[in-house]
Amino acid sequence: MSKKFIFFLLLLIFFSNLSAQEMQRDLRNRLIEADKDSTRVLVLEDVVGFYREKNRDSAIHYIQKAIAICDKNNQVLKSLWFKHFLANQYLGQQKFSSGYQLLNNINSSVQNVVSGNAKWLIRTNMSLEQNKYLVLTYLNYNFQILMSQTSNTDEVRKHIILTRQYASQIAGKESLRFLSGSNTALAYLLISLQKPDSAIIVLKLANQQSEINEYFKTFNYMLLGLAYSDLRDYKNANYFLHLAIRDGDSKNIATRSALRLSQNLLESRQFDSAYYYAKFLVDTLTSFGFSNYEVDIGVAYKNMYECFSAMNLKDSVFKYAILAIKAQDSLQALRVKNLTEFQQLLLSENKRIEALDDERNAKVSRLTNLGAISFAILIGIISILLYRNVRQSKLANINLIEQKDKLQQTLHQLQSTQSQLIQSEKMASLGELTAGIAHEIQNPLNFVNNFSEVSTELVKEMVQEVDKGNTDEVKAIANDVVQNLEKINHHGQRASDIVKGMLQHSRSSSGVKEPTDINALADEYFRLAYHGLRAKDKTFNATMKTDFDESIGKIDIIPQDIGRVVLNLITNAFYAVNEKSKQGIADYEPTVSVVTKKVNHQVEIRVTDNGNGISANIVDKIFQPFFTTKPTGQGTGLGLSLSYDIVKAHVGELKVETKEGMGTEFIIQLPIV
Repeated sequence: MSKKFIFFLLLLIFFSNLSAQEMQRDLRNRLIEADKDSTRVLVLEDVVGFYREKNRDSAIHYIQKAIAICDKNNQVLKSLWFKHFLANQYLGQQKFSSGYQLLNNINSSVQNVVSGNAKWLIRTNMSLEQNKYLVLTYLNYNFQILMSQTSNTDEVRKHIILTRQYASQIAGKESLRFLSGSNTALAYLLISLQKPDSAIIVLKLANQQSEINEYFKTFNYMLLGLAYSDLRDYKNANYFLHLAIRDGDSKNIATRSALRLSQNLLESRQFDSAYYYAKFLVDTLTSFGFSNYEVDIGVAYKNMYECFSAMNLKDSVFKYAILAIKAQDSLQALRVKNLTEFQQLLLSENKRIEALDDERNAKVSRLTNLGAISFAILIGIISILLYRNVRQSKLANINLIEQKDKLQQTLHQLQSTQSQLIQSEKMASLGELTAGIAHEIQNPLNFVNNFSEVSTELVKEMVQEVDKGNTDEVKAIANDVVQNLEKINHHGQRASDIVKGMLQHSRSSSGVKEPTDINALADEYFRLAYHGLRAKDKTFNATMKTDFDESIGKIDIIPQDIGRVVLNLITNAFYAVNEKSKQGIADYEPTVSVVTKKVNHQVEIRVTDNGNGISANIVDKIFQPFFTTKPTGQGTGLGLSLSYDIVKAHVGELKVETKEGMGTEFIIQLPIV
């Protein structure tokens, strides 16, 4: 270790302390001069920023003062912002349960932030929604730290992904910083998984983005130092650990870097330098707080003990061995207690979530079964009515035998359909299209009921005419009954076709292609999607346009899969025009159209809407899993991703053309084999 470097570091610490004293004086004066709560909160944020990596007790004190002011003024957004600072301090003290509970509280409270309780914005150059995404970005960043500390590797990966998702919704360098910082989080995870080579590759890529990654620069230096240390490349390791201590004012980074640097120097038998950093670590922890993430005063004392042991200074060895044992016994017991409490809390939370899921699934199952049973009862009533009409016709006149046979055939078809519907009770997904199907089937059933009633009246008239011996009138009435029964048969068949289509949609995909009328499939799902949405929202309305190319004929596809793609695109189109209609634009007429066309050796299905369109900066992401433009809780972000995969499996393409503010067109291209 260079003595010049140690001297330089001492000077740096001295001048940093002078600067810190000036900073404290300036902050104190600004706090005294602040005449409004909103101004005082802004100054307190600077105070917290000053102390958060220098003195945890002071940082927590000022954070709690800021939260109290925010709560007094009902400024929920700003209060949550300070609570994320508080959670970070708890994690630094290894208070895992307190940190976890506070982070969960922030996560659930973000949904309650509205314009009325968010007048004090965190970033005034961002919208309210972007400010909320900013809170969620930092929230998940803290979850990463918590899950790393408690060795929950899968949860670390999950929160890295969530951090990236929320960061992509905020603007400017802060967004880019966290998107780049996710590489730092990945490197930290790789080091904890004992993959230092991979961590170094990720960190070098991150450092290439120096302009946007300045926030994580010293942290990256520390991680490079840790990774090279694991590889026993002490030259590179010590270089980066020096940079981490020299370039940063974070005691968090300084303590962790000093510990590993002291251990490396001790391993290299540079005892004086190793002792210097061991002493630096003890002094820093004493001023900062006796625990800090993975490092605590017990570890620092043990490191001092090992230095004195290597230098054969027995008195000092004995002194620090005693200090290390005492500190580590108490701190280790506290850490085990904290970890145990956290794991128990996590277990209780998982059980609570499982119970909520079970309750929700049971409710969905009950509603689905109730809908299916109601539908089955409806079919049963229809069957009884038709059967009664057939019986009355048979008793009325022997000339109606042929027509009776046709009615019996219709009855058998309806009974067969009824059996299939009873089986479909078990399918939870049936509820998605029940409203649209009910509307579609009601029309032919109305015809069946009307013609049945008219036929009944005609048969009664025919009996009267038979009694009168009026043969010509009997024949005329019989002809009318025949026509009515043919119409009953026609509309009964129509109802049967609708039910068959419903059953085909709810059936699991067989994976086998079959000749399918793509025009009929598109038309069916267009109507079902519209009426399904109308059933949920009576105020919803939209103009529906179709233009089907009749020359297409039938093509070989898996109808259940392509039907789901078409239904998903149409539902998204209706959602887009409905959202735009809520903006109160004058003369706006929400319109969705479905067009099919044969082009060379391909069939195109185009679903077009005149909604708000898709922003140019996110259009490349819409087919990514879990990406959605809908508000949290209204979309899974999987619909378009799954649709894209289904079309690809058919050796086709799913494209999008959009213009922001004007509308969107999705194009399905399928080959004609």
